[in-house]
Amino acid sequence: MFRAFQRAAIAAIAACLSACGGAAPAAPADNAIVLTVTGEIGATNRGPLDEFQDAFLGHKGVKFDKAFEFSRASLNALGVQEAQIKRANWPELVTLRGPRLKDVLAAVKAQGNTLVLTALDGYESKYPVSALQSDTVLLATEAYGKPLSIGGHGPVWLVFPAGSVPGDDTSGDAGLAWSIYHIAVVTE
Repeated sequence: MFRAFQRAAIAAIAACLSACGGAAPAAPADNAIVLTVTGEIGATNRGPLDEFQDAFLGHKGVKFDKAFEFSRASLNALGVQEAQIKRANWPELVTLRGPRLKDVLAAVKAQGNTLVLTALDGYESKYPVSALQSDTVLLATEAYGKPLSIGGHGPVWLVFPAGSVPGDDTSGDAGLAWSIYHIAVVTE
């Protein structure tokens, strides 16, 4: 009698967990926006800044009439490249994956000559578009086979091998902007 009760209780708990979604956590959706490109672009997929919906962008002073938003999945849909990169101040070789920056710029039909990449903490890197056309310049979305996270180098990390971009200081990684959420395409 007790075993029958025990089996029934286990079955009821399993059914409840299954129905409540407690059996296993669902994988996070890969459609959250991780990068917004604004400025002089010919392709867009959204309208102007909405002060309520785009609270973080507005808080950071980002203003736009049109933009192109990317999720991690839509960035990777541009073609994932893999690079192993070691910079002078890194403890080890890092395997990174993501689209080439030039493919992202082609997708938005970038028309300006300068990129301003902005990180979550407000840090900005500025580059001439012409300096970032190499196949080795990636907007990494993954490191070591895992998505880049907020609190690490994510959501997006500009990476390239030392010396592959004109003017790169090969003694460190100062130009490798990490935690990028916004790219402005401008003409200077």
